[in-house]
Amino acid sequence: MKRISNRKKLLVIPVVVMLALGVYWFNQHRSKSKKVENNYKLTNCIQDQTKECVLLNNSLEYMQKLPPAQLMAYYSKVEELKTYKDNPNLLYICTVYYINIEDSKNASACHDLLQVAYAKSGGYDPLLSSFAIAPDALQSVVDSLKLNNSQVQNNSRLMTEPQ
Repeated sequence: MKRISNRKKLLVIPVVVMLALGVYWFNQHRSKSKKVENNYKLTNCIQDQTKECVLLNNSLEYMQKLPPAQLMAYYSKVEELKTYKDNPNLLYICTVYYINIEDSKNASACHDLLQVAYAKSGGYDPLLSSFAIAPDALQSVVDSLKLNNSQVQNNSRLMTEPQ
């Protein structure tokens, strides 16, 4: 076997170190650029008292019991906030509200936004995450609602058509 000379070792070591530093720098730069894309900062509403957190705290009771009439008051407040389309917690309220009033079109639209915001932020606020359904699992609820609404429309057409 040939032995690697000391001179070659001295050349290989700096190249390996520079390569490792390049990979490290690339990963750091990439993670910083991803943070810039996301306007929503993951909150902790157990500690924070932002407008979003106050709204989330107030709506939790109604989301767990799911009476649509009560949740509507909170949903209208959610829509007033300019940041709600970047906030998975507020989009969860939106999605649950539309599911409960059986509006499949708007439930699907809110759910689509929820999936993007959830992925960007890394999850729900700890206050909500104890009972909230992850967007992937919520997809089946939205799909069932769409199917149910389409079956109702088909049945309605059949009943109104002359025979």
